[in-house]
Amino acid sequence: MTIFRILRILRVVRLLQRFENIQVLLDSLILITPNILHVVMLLGLVMYVYALVGIYMFAKTSRREELDSKNNFSGLGRSFLVLVRYSTGEDF
Repeated sequence: MTIFRILRILRVVRLLQRFENIQVLLDSLILITPNILHVVMLLGLVMYVYALVGIYMFAKTSRREELDSKNNFSGLGRSFLVLVRYSTGEDF
């Protein structure tokens, strides 16, 4: 059973080698992966700093419509999730 799965995977790899355009795309994707990881780490660091600032400024505010028991700046995890939710436009 596992031999058939391995043969299927090899079949896909062999098919991808035939198409040069797809091969170029995959090679460039592999080359830019470290750069993408650097950008994601930088974005995470910026979000972390803003989460700390949010805790410092808004931890003791009263709960209202937008800042309820789930969305608040009471802790680092919650404040980070609030920033991610608001930056992506979720639940507006």
